[in-house]
Amino acid sequence: MHTRPATIRDTVLLADLTGFGVVALNDVWGVLSGQARDVAAVFGVVHLAFAAAFLLTWWRARPAAT
Repeated sequence: MHTRPATIRDTVLLADLTGFGVVALNDVWGVLSGQARDVAAVFGVVHLAFAAAFLLTWWRARPAAT
């Protein structure tokens, strides 16, 4: 079965965006609730940066509306 590269790319980008977004929210929740270690704040920033990068890449890869 052959799938268009754009379909696979979009699936991977959205999966990575979801994964990093959930982990970033978990980091933020842990830091705000006081249940996380101090290093979780650093990881939270990194995970948010990755999620933002995947969102930006997915947004730019969308086909232009006609």
